[in-house]
Amino acid sequence: LPKELYDELDIWALSVFPVTAMPPELKQSIETHRKVLTIEEHKGQGGLNEALAPFLLKELTTTISYTSLYAQGYPSGRYGDQKWHCEENGLAGTALQKNIEDALK
Repeated sequence: LPKELYDELDIWALSVFPVTAMPPELKQSIETHRKVLTIEEHKGQGGLNEALAPFLLKELTTTISYTSLYAQGYPSGRYGDQKWHCEENGLAGTALQKNIEDALK
């Protein structure tokens, strides 16, 4: 991604499941920016999208824009390495850049 795009993002990584709490700093950042974009390399069911949504509904005091990007399987019916799979699903390369830019609008 271009460096100037990173300047528009407040990036958080979630690596522990199950999710049991939302850090207060994350809640504050979301309420300030009013946009959330989740990106995960697997199907949306049972992942970050579903784990984070209840906390957003319960804890936020403002409306937000919420975009969830996740793997759609193998849309072309072909298989390849992880990088190729992410690009095919819009989770890497120029497709990811466009998805992020659209979410920031």
